[in-house]
Amino acid sequence: IEAVLGDEARGSPAQQVRGRLVVDDARHDDEGGLQATLANERFERWQSGRPYTLAGWATHDYGGGGTLDVAYFLGSGLNTAMDGRCAYNANRTMVDVGDLPLVYMVYANKVPDLEGFIADFEKARKHYSNITALLLGDEVRSVYGDDGLAHMRQIRDWVVNHPDPAVNNLLLITCMPAGNHLSTSDAIRRYFNDSADAMQPDTVLAQMYDIGKPDFYASLQWFADWCRQRDISMWVIGSTWSSSVQGIPSESQLRLQKFTNLAYGVRGMFDFLWMAGVTPSVQDAGYINYDGRNNPTPMYRNVAPINREIVRLGNSIVRLTPTRVYHMDSADDEAPTGGGTAVHHWSDSDTDLPAWQRRRWRLANVTGAANRNHLLVAFFRDDAGETYFMIVNKDHNRHDRGADLVTRVMLNLHPSVRSIQRLRRDTGQVETIAVNETFAFDLPGGTGDLFRLAGPITASAAFAGVETIVRSKLASSDPPDGGTVGRLAGNVLRFTFDRDARNVHARIRRVGKNGELITDDVADKMTRSLSDDHLTLVYRDVVGVLISNVTYQADLHWADGAPVRFTVLRGDVDGDGMVAATDADAVERAIGFKGGFLHEDLDGDGTVTESDLRFANRTVEPLAFDWNEDFESYEPGGLSGQGPWREAETIPGTVLSKSWIAGPASVGTVMSHVVDGARSATCSHGGLFYGNEARFLDHEGAGGVGTLIVDFTARVNDSGFHNHGMHLWSSQDVQGNQGGLTCEVVGRAVSFHASRGIVLGEGTQNAVLDPAAGTSDIAVHYEIDFTNGTITWSCTDIGSKQSKGPFMMRFTGAVSGMDSLSIILRGTIGALDNFRVQGR
Repeated sequence: IEAVLGDEARGSPAQQVRGRLVVDDARHDDEGGLQATLANERFERWQSGRPYTLAGWATHDYGGGGTLDVAYFLGSGLNTAMDGRCAYNANRTMVDVGDLPLVYMVYANKVPDLEGFIADFEKARKHYSNITALLLGDEVRSVYGDDGLAHMRQIRDWVVNHPDPAVNNLLLITCMPAGNHLSTSDAIRRYFNDSADAMQPDTVLAQMYDIGKPDFYASLQWFADWCRQRDISMWVIGSTWSSSVQGIPSESQLRLQKFTNLAYGVRGMFDFLWMAGVTPSVQDAGYINYDGRNNPTPMYRNVAPINREIVRLGNSIVRLTPTRVYHMDSADDEAPTGGGTAVHHWSDSDTDLPAWQRRRWRLANVTGAANRNHLLVAFFRDDAGETYFMIVNKDHNRHDRGADLVTRVMLNLHPSVRSIQRLRRDTGQVETIAVNETFAFDLPGGTGDLFRLAGPITASAAFAGVETIVRSKLASSDPPDGGTVGRLAGNVLRFTFDRDARNVHARIRRVGKNGELITDDVADKMTRSLSDDHLTLVYRDVVGVLISNVTYQADLHWADGAPVRFTVLRGDVDGDGMVAATDADAVERAIGFKGGFLHEDLDGDGTVTESDLRFANRTVEPLAFDWNEDFESYEPGGLSGQGPWREAETIPGTVLSKSWIAGPASVGTVMSHVVDGARSATCSHGGLFYGNEARFLDHEGAGGVGTLIVDFTARVNDSGFHNHGMHLWSSQDVQGNQGGLTCEVVGRAVSFHASRGIVLGEGTQNAVLDPAAGTSDIAVHYEIDFTNGTITWSCTDIGSKQSKGPFMMRFTGAVSGMDSLSIILRGTIGALDNFRVQGR
């Protein structure tokens, strides 16, 4: 053992384990908050200061009692023992493990029986000096059903709410069966979901035994995504056993499963089994044989050196945030037969990920010509946002060792990368390697190497798990936490740090009524930039995604800073949480000032002008007007030139086009007698579109703040195709940046569309009135609330009184200066009538 372990064999077992701990609490901010990770807060708190967990399943005498040979155990490369006797009979004698860290399986002889667990646990606390985690049963639902789940939930709640920190800080682990079928089996997925819902563990331990098969990779991908979504730590039981001599994993297979687990971000591993030679395993299919002969086993000799490599890399992996794994070829990792989860390949886009998790392409390509690119590449980020990647050689077989399957790997790097760092598997030391666009190295079969790209900040930054990561610390923000942003368009968020912030990204989410975070991240819809000194991170809302009277939370990734909450309150120039005359006064004093960050620049055009003052005044006293159009005073014939109506494309900012509008609409009478009045805007030809435009507001325009109310009636003939629409926009916006909104009636369907940067979000955008219910005279009513970014609308068949709505939908984008209305008509004997446009 001394020869195997070297210096690690000296000292007590606890000193051997604890002496290798890497204390790194950098994931926690001053209030205990977490950066985005693939694990929950309880796990992160537990993991801090611990080595990567490698455990053996049931490191005890199956008959109960006995003493674990601690030196032999440590020689295996494992660092955590397990008492699993409660899977059989809690009355059996506990094993002696010295002061090794120990995972303790909870009492499950009778369920539910919380008192029985407590009594057994108290005995275990007296017997064991270092219980670190509790295993909430093995395949609980399969063995004990829903009663078992309820029992484990009682235990979970008792532990979490216990006043003794030595109890409530214990990790809670749930073991799940058949994890290697997660990619294809709906039943196994339901088992995972139902068990996790019921027990709420910190960690899910999935049994994954299909080494190197398509399901192996695809199931790891599904499991990683599932743990990320649920905020659960991802652990795996690996295969070191077999029910036949022929099935015992080879050294290259052992390597592949363990290094691939690391690549997918697995935070801890158990090996099944520790003790071989009895059901379910055969002789030598484990770390030690039940009869004590052949000690150590061939399995022990194969896996012990691998375990030591895994812990050295794992101490870094567990302190990194996994982002995604990409396969460099399609051999043995295609989507499972019949569908299911597929793996990601190098050529796949990563735009589905938030910006702070995407590849930066400083690692341009990875090739392994000698093994036909049978590689995978995993990406990670450390707490300062620096990029790490792990290359795994997927070559393995039933007989060879990893060294027999070595392949040459070539890294192609962006010219800006002058050096990379590698964490050596054999020593745990970090080596810095100078590169000039390429680097080649040899990689054994089934094995992975972990690298770090030298970051933009400094090439000598710390390597996670080896040295303490120092993050950029938030010094100030505009708005401050609890503050407001008040522009009508182009709101700006600024975060200033004490050091280079090039890696920092914000995640910006809405805060619900009960303080919950609504998961949509709007940061990627904003423009991100940095100051010249790289200390200030700027987000500009150029498309208007921030909704007024809504509170948001900005979480800063790869930085040290508490979340910043702010409320959007349009017109609140001075940031006091109110819109008042003082805000307009502030704008008036700033007229003529220029700059990208001026709060008084309400329209966000870079200069404070009279236009901003008009907007400021309107936030205090919304613009009021009323325009009604019933066409009764118009003469029959072409609409152009009558009243405010002009021919299509005569207004500079038109969205209509003569390329698809044949000519002006006409004033005429229609057959319908339901609506009062004899005249309306009509279409004289069923096969073409006709349209006109009118200005309804000759000064300032609506939009930005306040409410615009619109009513109109579409008279749609019962036969043929009819499309009647009303467009609203700013006639002066010749660049097409201020947004347009269209409401169309096609047959008996009413729908809304947006253009010029306006995006319709959540809510109902279309409705269909029943065909047999009425007369085809459809009245539409809608209210655009510019301040809050909502549209509330309804439609009614005038004859039958059948209605749909009211509905509500949100919109985002810059809307100001709306002063024009355009109409389009197509279809015989169709008409638009009774327009009302009202501002308030």
